[in-house]
Amino acid sequence: MKIDGAFAEMEGSTASFGDRMDIGTITVACALGYLDFRFPKKDWRDSNTALAAWFEVMMARPSVSGTVPPQ
Repeated sequence: MKIDGAFAEMEGSTASFGDRMDIGTITVACALGYLDFRFPKKDWRDSNTALAAWFEVMMARPSVSGTVPPQ
């Protein structure tokens, strides 16, 4: 699937994200959040562990967690 290629690309780039908060990392975080919302059964975290760890750190930031819509 094309989405798996996108995950592989993001996984390979995760080391360069660091703790940056810029348009690139915000876009990645938004895309991952959207995928969690639209495709909750897609288990991308097990095969993209670095990306999943980065996403958890990003989502824990107060500036990000404060904007998550209520469930």
